[in-house]
Amino acid sequence: MKSWMLFILSTLLLLNTPLISAAEEPSERPLLAKPFMKLARGAVNLVSAPLEIPNQIYILSNHADENSPYRVETAAGAIEGLFTGIGFALWRFVVGTYDLITFPVPIYESCLIAPTYITVSYEAYYEQPEWPGEDTELPPEPETEDSTPPPDTGDVDTIPPPEPEVK
Repeated sequence: MKSWMLFILSTLLLLNTPLISAAEEPSERPLLAKPFMKLARGAVNLVSAPLEIPNQIYILSNHADENSPYRVETAAGAIEGLFTGIGFALWRFVVGTYDLITFPVPIYESCLIAPTYITVSYEAYYEQPEWPGEDTELPPEPETEDSTPPPDTGDVDTIPPPEPEVK
C-alpha cells in the first residue's frame, strides 16, 4: 500500500513539474490582501517593539571596536545600545499602532520604520542606501567679485633673513 502511495505521489509531482515551472510570479499583491498585510505588519511591530532593546544592545556591542584589551568599547556599545534600543522600541511601538489603526487606509506598501521588521543585521539599521540624487555633483560655487585680493608683496622677500650665529 505504501509503495502505491509513493508511486502515485511521485507521478503527480513529475506531471506537475512543467506547470510549476511555468507559473508566473504575481507582479503585485491583490488589492484585497494589502490591508491585511498592513494589519499583520502593525501587529508584528507592536509585539516585537520591546525586543528592540536587547537587539540593539547585541548589535552595538557586537560591532564595537574589538581591539581594546579591556573591552571598554564593547561595554560602551552595550550602554549605547540600551538607549538606542529604547528609542527604536518606542518608534516601533508607534509605527505598529499606526499600522493597526490605519490598516483600511490605502497606503499599504510604505512603512514608517526601516527595517520593516526586527532583525539582527547591523547593515539594515545603520548603513542607509544612497539617495538617487547623491551621485550628481553640485555645481561649483561662483566666485564673488567683492572678495579682497591677496596683498601685493611685489619683489620684497617676506621671509626674514636668518640671524647670524653668535659664538
